[in-house]
Amino acid sequence: MSSYYTESSELMDLAAKLKGSYPNLIGYVDLDKIFFAFKSSDSQKKIFKYEISGMPSEWASAVKDNSKLYCISFSYDYYTMISEGLLHWTMIDLLYSCDQKMKGGLRKKDVFEHWSILSTLEDLGHSIDWREDNDLPILLGDEFVNFRGEKDEFV
Repeated sequence: MSSYYTESSELMDLAAKLKGSYPNLIGYVDLDKIFFAFKSSDSQKKIFKYEISGMPSEWASAVKDNSKLYCISFSYDYYTMISEGLLHWTMIDLLYSCDQKMKGGLRKKDVFEHWSILSTLEDLGHSIDWREDNDLPILLGDEFVNFRGEKDEFV
């Protein structure tokens, strides 16, 4: 199976807006180290939605710039199908997945999810199944969402 990556300015723009709006959560993310792409595959065995991967990975051959250490990719069909709110929350979760040192590693998740994102969603009345919820609040609208801090801040 081979995959095809097409660089996406739409995904990059969304990431930049989210970073500007939520610096306390994802301000450390260096967007210049991320390759944003739409990914298509010649295999239909598994429906692809989105992913983040670090180095080394199959996407690296699609990038001519060797300063990229991460790839955030979406299926274009999924990108156009989901709600704006779900797209925002998915992107912020993917950005937050980048290791704080931005050296190509991924942040570990607490059990299944990132605690600060999941607990914020729970505060807003959404469940652990938020990835299937097309009715999530828009993060770049008039309302600002206050994300919970890291767990050790509350110890």
